[in-house]
Amino acid sequence: MQNNARKIFFLALLWIVAAVLTAGAMFPESLLAQRLRSISPLLAPILDDDPRQAEARNRGMRVLYQFLDERGNAQIVEKLEDVPPEKRANVGFFEVPLQSVEESAQASRDAEPPKIIVYTTSWCGYCERLRNDLRRAQIPFEERDIEQNDTFAEEYRKLGVRGVPATLVGGKLVPGYQPQRIKQLYTK
Repeated sequence: MQNNARKIFFLALLWIVAAVLTAGAMFPESLLAQRLRSISPLLAPILDDDPRQAEARNRGMRVLYQFLDERGNAQIVEKLEDVPPEKRANVGFFEVPLQSVEESAQASRDAEPPKIIVYTTSWCGYCERLRNDLRRAQIPFEERDIEQNDTFAEEYRKLGVRGVPATLVGGKLVPGYQPQRIKQLYTK
């Protein structure tokens, strides 16, 4: 009797996994896929079309993709499919803690206004321009010189960007000199 119960349980489990795989493959953002993804982080890799996201999620991380738009500005998106097809050959990516993505989303909903952190160096001309632009616009920010403080340097390294300035607006990364994007996120 106990063996039969195990067989039935195993067959039911296989049926559920097959249903999840089918729903996830045919409708990756279906209601079923969203519900299952929110219920169990263990099922998320099965439902993701992007294997890089699935692997990162297993480590408690999330992948963000970075590319240069037609004007040469760095853009960061959460899904590879959000990168224009002609830019995918040169797309970069980096990982951020999954929890920080969720926390930053919650922080941008709750906090008024979002906290701005600008990672800089003393010799960077664009850093100076950004500081002046933010002061002129009366946007409060915290400056973190990555050459003067090891903790700030480590935080900066974890962002996965190259070059300064690098700005966090309510947890959202804005790489490079993009004062208009920072203002836009700040006033959102």
